Amino acid sequence: ALLSRLISQNTNDLPSNLTELYSKSIENFLGRWDIEKGGCTEKEYRDAERVSLMLAEYIVGNQLPHMNLSEAQAKVVEWHSQRNTNVSLSVLQERVFVKSGIFLVDDENGLLAFRHRSFGEYLLAQAWQKTNKKITPSDSFNPYWVYVQYFYTGLLGDCPEHLHELLSYAPKTESESWLKILLMPD
Repeated sequence: ALLSRLISQNTNDLPSNLTELYSKSIENFLGRWDIEKGGCTEKEYRDAERVSLMLAEYIVGNQLPHMNLSEAQAKVVEWHSQRNTNVSLSVLQERVFVKSGIFLVDDENGLLAFRHRSFGEYLLAQAWQKTNKKITPSDSFNPYWVYVQYFYTGLLGDCPEHLHELLSYAPKTESESWLKILLMPD
């Protein structure tokens, strides 16, 4: 579904790997491609991206399946109040929570979650890559963090030192060994 949405938007720039697919998809979901059409401004996109990264750090970084919707809204209000973004708070919240499709808002139970866990994993990897926060090699083969590491490595691109560090890690458990065998080729 992500790929067909990308193809319908821009057939000349197809992603060559899964990390590129997520990168382009997140840009699309947050409004990057709406800028040319006048449906979004660069500032709205930039702020929506930053807020999404912040929420990913909180939700996925703390190993939560979801968070309280009012708490998420309060985090966005606090983030917005500390910056002179020239973007309306209501426009920002609508773009992130409603229009993007990245988040699932459960009004009945007052919860916010990622529509698909992989969105959160990708956004957390992107947040950590932007702040130069690394995933330790031991966490790299932990089932919870393995796909965050996958996206993180993909975002780094040409990173021989990082790959050498992962390849030279000696697994401590059987599950780490299996994950290293199965996922290192990716």
